[in-house]
Amino acid sequence: ALCAVALGATAAAECILDCMERAKWIAAARTLPESGGSFCRIPLDRPPSVPRLQREAPRPTQLPDLCALYLGDLGYYGYVVALSSFMFGSLWCYAAIFAAAISERLSWMDEAAGVAVFAVLVLPLSLQDLAEQKKTQAMLAFGRLAMLVAMVVTAMVALFDQGPVAPAAPLPPVAAIAELAPVVAFSVVLHHSVPQIVAPVEARTPYTLNVVFRVAFVGAVAIYALFAVPVALLFGER
Repeated sequence: ALCAVALGATAAAECILDCMERAKWIAAARTLPESGGSFCRIPLDRPPSVPRLQREAPRPTQLPDLCALYLGDLGYYGYVVALSSFMFGSLWCYAAIFAAAISERLSWMDEAAGVAVFAVLVLPLSLQDLAEQKKTQAMLAFGRLAMLVAMVVTAMVALFDQGPVAPAAPLPPVAAIAELAPVVAFSVVLHHSVPQIVAPVEARTPYTLNVVFRVAFVGAVAIYALFAVPVALLFGER
């Protein structure tokens, strides 16, 4: 399931990159060829009123731009509604998990206070572009790596020192893949962020970005497998 989802995610990311590259040529052909073909913060049907500053500082192409370009108004509004619902549900889930975890560890803090702490940490970051979060994202990346190493090492040490704490779980039936697939797919959902992710990246050719995403998804599969195997062997049916 991990490999299949990784392949699908890579293909989807590369399709978005290809659409972004084609959109540059379409925008350049329509108007403002001196802007390099990127979308500007102005309507495409009014090029004469564009100030010089806006032509020199175009914003990256976003997925709503692509939906409006390729799918029309219906595709644009449908995508905005779908993405807004997805982001709202994701934040709700993350806030609930964070609040439940922190209230369980800290007896003096209830879940409402946990949600407030989550909002204080997350909302300011949600209002920033990825390029503005370089230091924060670098620290979070090192933190994720440190936690992953700690979990894998402790699980392997406990496995070799005391053995499994429960009998090994049997291999799941084929029907269980249907339950696993949405969880695995959600864990690699980032396609709505592809334009923001590639915006700060300086690549000589679009193919370089394709290679970057391929390496990233293959690395994610390897990390998930490295983490899942020793933990599953240690806890077994638990």
